[in-house]
Formats: sequence, C-alpha cells, structure tokens
Amino acid sequence: MDAMMDQLMADSFKSDGDSDGSEAAVESEIEAVEDAAPAGTVTCPICQASNDALAAQCSTCSYVF
Repeated sequence: MDAMMDQLMADSFKSDGDSDGSEAAVESEIEAVEDAAPAGTVTCPICQASNDALAAQCSTCSYVF
C-alpha cells in the first residue's frame, strides 16, 4: 500500500505538459472571486475600530453598518 501511495504522490507532482486545462480554469475562477470580493477594511464611526469590509456590524461596539 505504501508503494501505491508513493507512486500516486509522485504522479501528482510530475508535470508532463499534458494538461487538461483544469489548472487554468481554477486560476481564472480564483481571479474572478478576488475581483468580486471587496478588499480592505471599514472603520467604525462610533469607536474607530477597524473591521472587515464584509462585516455587518462592528466587532468592538456592535454598531450596525
């Protein structure tokens, strides 16, 4: 069983240039998600705490954005 796992692991890291395009599809999907997601932080107007841009409320004082 160990020999089989070693062979599977070796095959998974070996690149023979014969790609089915799945890596390119994954990369383009990651780029699309990164482009859609807002970056950065939001500063709370009450306590000036820095919060994640997707936060619905302040993590410090619970002010609702």
